[in-house]
Amino acid sequence: MGMTHQNSRRYLDLFLEEITKALKRGDEVVFRGFGRFTPVEREDRTAYNPQTREPVSVPAKTVVKFKPYGELADLPGEED
Repeated sequence: MGMTHQNSRRYLDLFLEEITKALKRGDEVVFRGFGRFTPVEREDRTAYNPQTREPVSVPAKTVVKFKPYGELADLPGEED
């Protein structure tokens, strides 16, 4: 694209930083033909330690879900 590796890296870092800010605000980020990133709230829950079977409290948190679009969605693999 006519850019140096250093400039490409700088632009990519800025791009990812803006995506991260949008997701932290609770906004969806959509790339037409690629996919959608959506922040989702997970409630607190009880999990179990697989070695001892003792209950462990897992606090609520926000995670990011990704839904592919277009050709990416048509790739073989697990379905939602």
